[in-house]
Amino acid sequence: MRCCWEVPGAHLQAPVWLDGANMLVLVDRAQGTLRYFAPESGESGEIAVPGQPGFAVPTQEGSLLVGTARELLVLDREGSAAREFLLEPGAQQTGLVHVDARGRVWFTMEAAGEAAGHGQGKGVAGQAGLVRYHDERLVRMVFDMPQAGGMVLDPEARELLLADGGAYRVRRYRVSRAGSLWEEATFLDLAGDALRPAALARDSEGGVWVSFADCGLLHRYAADGTLSAQVDVPGEEITGLGFGGGGAEILYICARTAQGAALYAQDLAIPGPASCAVRTGHADIGLITDDDHH
Repeated sequence: MRCCWEVPGAHLQAPVWLDGANMLVLVDRAQGTLRYFAPESGESGEIAVPGQPGFAVPTQEGSLLVGTARELLVLDREGSAAREFLLEPGAQQTGLVHVDARGRVWFTMEAAGEAAGHGQGKGVAGQAGLVRYHDERLVRMVFDMPQAGGMVLDPEARELLLADGGAYRVRRYRVSRAGSLWEEATFLDLAGDALRPAALARDSEGGVWVSFADCGLLHRYAADGTLSAQVDVPGEEITGLGFGGGGAEILYICARTAQGAALYAQDLAIPGPASCAVRTGHADIGLITDDDHH
């Protein structure tokens, strides 16, 4: 593992690899902005966006879809922002994100206290959970989780894993073609070790990398839930995970440090999956009329 970037006074999360630019875009929750970092050149900088960003993911048109506390924005290459979708009044901060192979966006909405605390699982107030966005429509999926963490889907979008920090477990759901969830089960029960799962990343063999709240411990679990690797990450807490590099052969890890934030790179024997881009607008990528049916 190597440290490739340190950012004093920052709180980094949601690292997303941009294939065409060979760089990462990350959220800085402490400064309320987006940052970018190119590992090969070391180039870095800030991207100004309206509102308080929670995530940024690439679209198929070459722009960025940015989730804030109030809306989803499309940020073009010139830096101009346009509203894609207005979130419900009183909605809390957008959080961790996953784009599936059909171009749908899955992300968490954090309770107000969590957003203010800049930490996963800290200062919990109210409820939070998981939503899905596509076809100009936002669908509430899971909203009984005060400490909702990251989520990942398999390449066929038939199974979703969701970190439930409050219950010390990772949930598993089956996913219908339309995107509805059913047959909830437990993928990992971590209560015995008192570990609260936070960010997730799923590699090309179905193995799942899991970080935990309030510590620098990182685990990889095989598809059957067996612990297969353990890594100690420098810093006080891991705040984000994301695959990157030309072949998704690097796991990038955001960590909170005494000085601010650091970005680490872990070379992988098993790479991550191919990256996916969002389809914005009304593209009929989900079966809207059958949305709640299997």
